[in-house]
Amino acid sequence: RPDGSPDAVRFAVLACQNYHNGYYPAFHHAAGEDVDFMVHVGDSIYESDDERFAGPYTEQFDDREKSLPSGHERVQDLDDYRYLYRTYRSDRFFQEALESHTIIASWDDHEFVNDFYWDDRRDAPAGDHPRADDPEFMTDLVADAMHAWWEYMPARVEYDPEGNSLQERFRLWRDFEFGDLVTLVMTDERLFRDPPREAIPTVDNVGPHREPPGRTMLGDEQREWLIDTITESTATWTVWADEVLTVPLRLGSGPLSIYPVQGGWDGYTRERLRITESIAAADVDNYVTLTGDMHCYVAAYQQTSYPGRVSGGEGVAPGDRIGVEFMTPAVTSLNIAEALRLTRGWRGTLTEPLLTWLVTTMNPHIEFFDSHNWGYSVVEFTPEACTYVGYAVDKTVNSPDADRSVVAAYRVPEGAVELDDVTDEYRE
Repeated sequence: RPDGSPDAVRFAVLACQNYHNGYYPAFHHAAGEDVDFMVHVGDSIYESDDERFAGPYTEQFDDREKSLPSGHERVQDLDDYRYLYRTYRSDRFFQEALESHTIIASWDDHEFVNDFYWDDRRDAPAGDHPRADDPEFMTDLVADAMHAWWEYMPARVEYDPEGNSLQERFRLWRDFEFGDLVTLVMTDERLFRDPPREAIPTVDNVGPHREPPGRTMLGDEQREWLIDTITESTATWTVWADEVLTVPLRLGSGPLSIYPVQGGWDGYTRERLRITESIAAADVDNYVTLTGDMHCYVAAYQQTSYPGRVSGGEGVAPGDRIGVEFMTPAVTSLNIAEALRLTRGWRGTLTEPLLTWLVTTMNPHIEFFDSHNWGYSVVEFTPEACTYVGYAVDKTVNSPDADRSVVAAYRVPEGAVELDDVTDEYRE
């Protein structure tokens, strides 16, 4: 109820569930959680029937093979998308979760095609697809993808299949009010996004000063709506369900650094700065982003600026902390450890803490990082605190008895931008 005062609001947050890449016991455990809603931040299907989005060391799951009706390895039309949604929803654990909890869903790129963006030069969608150079085909394909999402995802969204343009047909961006406790904002980060940068993302090629003024992920109307909704919220907690990584992620040191996650907000730094500066200027309290896409667990501080040219120049001091970010892991999709064959035995034991240390050392605003596990997270909001618990669930076991463990837990007190590590409390 928008006019209520709930004692708590709890979300199970999930993302990135490549059917070909493992089983879904994470959904079984999520189904058993005492949560109010299941929030999905995208990549609820993957648009191929092959191992394209697996790694060279990914375990084979022969009973997860599938064949698109078109006979192609990549989606071609509405029938292919419908087949994928039906296949994914045939999983018993996914069904269990959907039966147990109401889903609040967004989309990312794989509901369309990998690395989907809008090509203004052709006035058509583009991305990683064998026919990406055919604007008419890509326009029809994205229209089919939108229609299939609308058919299979229960969502109160504005959809007009006869709209003049793809952007006018579908309005995914919307907000939810949970009494005076939580405002949840969801955005569309694909239909309006500009192409990725062509330059290598070194320290000399990233940052607001390197981008044209109009470069955008959200488009003008949606961005201003987002800023207005966040800054005008009167709820205790203001939450942005943002499909991709919001904070910078740097690998390396000094001039040898790169910012590899160009599909996230590191690829759109001018617009990110506009959003963060607006939030800071409005003095928004208790601001949280819930993200996915990167197949990792992350707990981080959001700031008005960060050291390095990504937000203003070498030697820039960290800006004011304006909020926190919690990333939910992939349910099954390829992560760093799997890609490098570091998930088993001594490799995992040695490299899991090492990778965490490296990422947090290179990025002081990131408190926790893990890319060795799969699972889901639960985020609870109360008048006193926001608590994030990231769970690992064994994706190699197609059983309700698949192991579940706590990877990390953090608590943010109301009125403070502070990440308190409470992992031990949840491992007891």
